[in-house]
Amino acid sequence: MYCSLADISHQLGYRVYFISKEALMRIIQIVASIIVLAPIVGYAQQQASVDSKKAIAKYQSIDKNSDGMVTKAEAEAEGMSAPTFNKLDTNKDGTISQSEFIAGLAAGYYTGGGKWE
Repeated sequence: MYCSLADISHQLGYRVYFISKEALMRIIQIVASIIVLAPIVGYAQQQASVDSKKAIAKYQSIDKNSDGMVTKAEAEAEGMSAPTFNKLDTNKDGTISQSEFIAGLAAGYYTGGGKWE
């Protein structure tokens, strides 16, 4: 004797719901997008976290004349290369402000222990 899925589910007291192929494909696309994007979002959040107290202390240690700006000479004296300095100096005024410095730390230009990019 042949029974369909609908007959069996009716006998067991369950309802069976069917979705279209298009709806199933859309669900698969959404789940795949979440799976792909979740690690990227986590990495971005990890990169953005910088200990502000340590960042400010590091900035002040580089700013030898305490004028609130790190010059290319001050940065190079601390082991920062000219290309890295230029990447951190986003407004291209020839100095690195505290906010530019913290953004550079968040971007991973400083790896610690006096090592820059």
